[in-house]
Amino acid sequence: MQPLPEFRQHHSVDPPHIGQAEFRPAWRVRTQLDTLLVRGQITPEAFRAGDRFRANWHKAFGSLTPSSLRVAYNAILDRARKAGEPVIHLKTIRAFVELEAKLGKPTFNLLVALLILDLPWVELARRCKLHRTTAKEYAISALDDLARSDAR
Repeated sequence: MQPLPEFRQHHSVDPPHIGQAEFRPAWRVRTQLDTLLVRGQITPEAFRAGDRFRANWHKAFGSLTPSSLRVAYNAILDRARKAGEPVIHLKTIRAFVELEAKLGKPTFNLLVALLILDLPWVELARRCKLHRTTAKEYAISALDDLARSDAR
C-alpha cells in the first residue's frame, strides 16, 4: 500500500527496502537530515552525528521537546531524588547539557529544530531567528560542529 498522492505532495517518502544493508518493510518519510545526505550537502560523518543526536535524545527524553534542557534535567533529577529511584538515562541527559554548553544555545537549538522537530526550512529559520535563505547553511555548519565534537 502506497502513501496517498495528497500526502506525497507535502512529504518526500522512501519506499520499503529489504536487503543486506537495510530492513525497512514500510514506507518512510524522508527527514531533513536524510535529504541533506542524499543531496551531498553533508558528510556521512555529519549524518551519523545527527543520527546519534536524535537516537540519544529519544533515549533520554522520548518525545519531550523542552524549551530549556536544563529545566527538564533539573526536574528529572529532583523527581528521582524525591522518589529515591535511580535515573536510568541521567548520563545521556547530562551529555546533552554539556553539549549545549559546548556548542552554544543557538547552535544546540538549531540542532533540536532540525533533528528532533524536523521542521521545514522556513519554519526552522523563523524559530531559530535566522534568515530563510541561510537557515540551511547554518544547519549544515551546526551538523559539522556536532560531528567534530563527537570526534573528540
